[in-house]
Amino acid sequence: MSDAPSDDTATEDEPAPPEPEVLHGVPVGWSLGQQELFVPRDELIRVVKALHEDGYLMCVDLCAVDYLTYGVLRLTLRAEGYDWRFVPVAGSTYSDSGSSPCR
Repeated sequence: MSDAPSDDTATEDEPAPPEPEVLHGVPVGWSLGQQELFVPRDELIRVVKALHEDGYLMCVDLCAVDYLTYGVLRLTLRAEGYDWRFVPVAGSTYSDSGSSPCR
């Protein structure tokens, strides 16, 4: 028999990991001082409405992220929705685009 503590007693003294931060039922992270919510697509409208009710004035939907490319977001508004396209600065190759209906 050994005098060394068993694995069971070693884990009893360890503090439990902190609960993840959650807002409106979705996980929250922080990057460069910005709050990031990891919202599943089927929950997006519900969470954006809840954030609006909380007083948030801006909400950005990031489906793809490239923190190293600068550019502009080009929006084309239509009666039934909008198209968007990320246009990178000259010499950059990253791009992304999509469209969505208006609600």
